[in-house]
Amino acid sequence: MVQGAGAGAFALHFALIGAPTASAACLLSLMQLTVALVVRDRVAKLALDGATLLALLLLTVATWHGILSGLAACGGASSFIARTQRSTTRMKIVFLVAAPFWLAHNLLIGAPFALAVDLVSVAGNLLGLFAFWKREQRQADGPRSLSYPARLSPRHAFRSGHLSLGKLAISKRARALQGVQILT
Repeated sequence: MVQGAGAGAFALHFALIGAPTASAACLLSLMQLTVALVVRDRVAKLALDGATLLALLLLTVATWHGILSGLAACGGASSFIARTQRSTTRMKIVFLVAAPFWLAHNLLIGAPFALAVDLVSVAGNLLGLFAFWKREQRQADGPRSLSYPARLSPRHAFRSGHLSLGKLAISKRARALQGVQILT
């Protein structure tokens, strides 16, 4: 709903500053977000999203204002595709693909508020992806307090000083809980 309010506000903003393609893309975004709230069937959503992309193409042709229309259309299409992603990570990545188009459009049209909002969006998506990747890396590495070099067995890790008796006992228990048998 918050994205929808923003899309409606930007549709009005772009209409007032003479960017009809961007305004149309924002109105279509609002329609796509409304469909996401109302329609539960995934196939129906994808069909409506496809119709939205077709509508964007037609409205881009109808409101053509050169490079600005092309940038708004590419940014709008990428944003539409981002909203269809089931994975939050993929959605953030596709929104980052859309960002340069919207940033260039807003810079060229002279829309500093829209430019600032897009920069905040880029920063938020990058931070979200960074946090996700760090969390994934920590999960892949396992608990830090129990870790020792992977090339060492628990016995060799203990002998080399990478592992204490307490960590060895905890490490054996943690690995056993993960289904990995540790032979000593």
